[in-house]
Amino acid sequence: MEEMELGSKTKPSVALAYIEGVADQTLIDESKSRLNRIDVDGILESEYIEEFIKVNPYSFSTSIKFRTGRFISSYLLEGHAAILVDGIPFVLVAPITFQASEDYYQRLMLSAAIRWLRSLFIVISLLLPSLYVAVLTYHHEMVLTTLLISMATS
Repeated sequence: MEEMELGSKTKPSVALAYIEGVADQTLIDESKSRLNRIDVDGILESEYIEEFIKVNPYSFSTSIKFRTGRFISSYLLEGHAAILVDGIPFVLVAPITFQASEDYYQRLMLSAAIRWLRSLFIVISLLLPSLYVAVLTYHHEMVLTTLLISMATS
């Protein structure tokens, strides 16, 4: 753990936690440089730090996750870095992957299959509604007439 103080007025103690030899050194160096670049009057919440260190502020997805204590050790063992703020119960973990906390309690093959299914269904949920709107708007002749009348009345 490496401690530092952020903010010019409040100066909370912030710690960067990682396991040396497991975590990638470029990740640790980048995390340190981003934390050292923060120039703000005060840090009241760990979300303040997230806003300053995230990669793309306009992205819908994030590379940082808020977690509580019991999952942090598993993330550290995987080579992630954790940012702890004094007095805040939530820990920032970076970088995150497309993984749920339930994946730690399943067998490897089962959790890998569930991850693939999760990815597939996210793609389907993003593409299927637009395909539906396109078919009904521009190619309504592709839909059965009885089904189209039923949808129009509803």
